[in-house]
Amino acid sequence: MLLRKIIMRLSIIMLIFGLTASVFASDFITTKTLAERGNSQSQMNLGLMYDRGENVRTDHAKAVEWYERSAAQGNSDGQFSLGVAYQKGRGVPQDVSKAIKWYQKSVLQGNAAAQSNLGLMYKYGEGVTQDYAKAIELYQKSALQGHAPAQSNLGLMYLEGKGFPKDNVKAAQLFQIAASSGEAVGQFNLGYMYQHGMGIDQNYVIAVELYRKAANQGYAPAQSNLASRYLKGEGVSQDYKKAFYYFQEAANQGRVAAQINLGHLYSEGTGVTQDMNIAKYWFNKACEGGGQDGCYNSRLIDLQRY
Repeated sequence: MLLRKIIMRLSIIMLIFGLTASVFASDFITTKTLAERGNSQSQMNLGLMYDRGENVRTDHAKAVEWYERSAAQGNSDGQFSLGVAYQKGRGVPQDVSKAIKWYQKSVLQGNAAAQSNLGLMYKYGEGVTQDYAKAIELYQKSALQGHAPAQSNLGLMYLEGKGFPKDNVKAAQLFQIAASSGEAVGQFNLGYMYQHGMGIDQNYVIAVELYRKAANQGYAPAQSNLASRYLKGEGVSQDYKKAFYYFQEAANQGRVAAQINLGHLYSEGTGVTQDMNIAKYWFNKACEGGGQDGCYNSRLIDLQRY
């Protein structure tokens, strides 16, 4: 029933979330003028401009100032953005309780992004008592509004069997809905389902295409998985240079598995000129990130030198 509602509403609802899209104000000066006159949406948009460095130098503290002014007027997007700032400690000292406060205010107005983020906090017990049922309730409200991250998050609850009986088919269906809107996490998750034949017929070719779409949006897990497919020639022609490229992209974003694989490529001279010093560098980076295989391989290089 829920899946049918999501699909039906997606066919007629065209929501534009100012929090995930580019600010639509024609330029910084116009937005600032309107914001200074008290327009709450312009205040929120101006905050985004400062946050993202759009037509102005990035200034997270200044962004928070404008989010606060917008939120004080009851703007749900401003409240959501202020919640994000407090949750991440961006422009203000990190304060989870204040993040929850502003998310809740935004949720009361039906803000889909706030529903999704607050649901995530309930899932992991971040600043609140862990409550899968509450997380699901919030995800469902957000998903019904067409918010792709909530659709992916709801799919994960089915995949992990948290709050629901484990159901790979329903998980794959929700990932499909999220992926169809171009959301990178949904594309990655659906690719994973196709790769492993979970809730859907196994298809390496489709998995690769979904990973590629997510990777092209800069999503590190997808870059790492796509690299592995090129390394193994799974769903795509084996190509060590492309494997190297995508592992490097993911490694530069701190993906530990990619850092370990990149270290192996350098140590073996696969897809790149062999360089044990660079290999050790990446193994050490992985080790610092908690990857024990990185620690082991770094020590192994040292032993081989003596």
